[in-house]
Amino acid sequence: MMPTTLTELLGRPIRAEAKPLDRMRSEAAAAGISAERIETMGRMNAHYDKHGLIGNPNVLHWLLGRAPTRFRDFVRRDLLAS
Repeated sequence: MMPTTLTELLGRPIRAEAKPLDRMRSEAAAAGISAERIETMGRMNAHYDKHGLIGNPNVLHWLLGRAPTRFRDFVRRDLLAS
């Protein structure tokens, strides 16, 4: 959905692609991220790959005390405004 929205709003093709886990690990290590943190990120991403990222959209509203900004509106406000 996000690449489609970005393609539409930016007027050029945007493609999303997954970064292989071994590449994520090597880039994170090169950036100085601890081995423990890299392992945690790897486990988290593996879980999301298998199960998706499931949540209740009301929680963010409750935490913010307002309606969250929609992705399309964020792009218009922060990426296209300049």
